[in-house]
Amino acid sequence: MMTASRVSPSRESPPDFCQPHNSIGGAVGLAALVSLAAARFESQTGAVIATAQASVDSFQVVFWVSAVMLFAAATLSLRLPALRQQTDLAALVH
Repeated sequence: MMTASRVSPSRESPPDFCQPHNSIGGAVGLAALVSLAAARFESQTGAVIATAQASVDSFQVVFWVSAVMLFAAATLSLRLPALRQQTDLAALVH
């Protein structure tokens, strides 16, 4: 025999990817990377390089820029909790 239980819906906040500021930040970041790729592509095609090679070069530049940005974000995310704890301790001392 199967019984049904009443479960009230929880009023939790939506996941982080649904937040508008994350969507806007992602859109702005993507626009910056696309602009960088387009600028690199234009500079490469002006140098009489094949279109396919210019496209690959522009994607490589954008890949490395985004890799550096992600590394910096990961480093900050690991470092910030320690800094917050130091400032909390400093506030308690004073």
